[in-house]
Amino acid sequence: MINNGASSNRVDMIFIGDGYQAFEIETTYDGHVSATVDSFFNSGLNPLPRYQNFFNVHRVNVISNESGADDPANSFVVDTALDATYNTGGTDRCLYFDTGKANIAVNTALAGTAPIRRYCISAAMCRTRCWSWGTIRSIRLWPMP
Repeated sequence: MINNGASSNRVDMIFIGDGYQAFEIETTYDGHVSATVDSFFNSGLNPLPRYQNFFNVHRVNVISNESGADDPANSFVVDTALDATYNTGGTDRCLYFDTGKANIAVNTALAGTAPIRRYCISAAMCRTRCWSWGTIRSIRLWPMP
């Protein structure tokens, strides 16, 4: 998505989504990631806009059988590639992914690119309690091993 130079002197921001079906990857998922990246770097949130050139941004496409993420509090269960679920630990907006599966997907997608400082941002397609403007509802950030 965005390549500002070698990973040896950049921070690699990696988006990985769950709960997006094949027909949603290039439309809905792409739109969600683009809107989120735009909000990070172009909305005037200090200090990110002035450091934009120090980031590379990657989007990893993971296809799920069904759209959405599990929402146990509302008895909503879907079949997703990374087992995304909300309400983890009783916190309504806490999104959980199977990070083992996510790490495999990221490593496979970025094989040969060798990012040094990798930070993954996971996002799940929301079908139950979303904001009407349709951006990513929750994100989870974790450093890659």
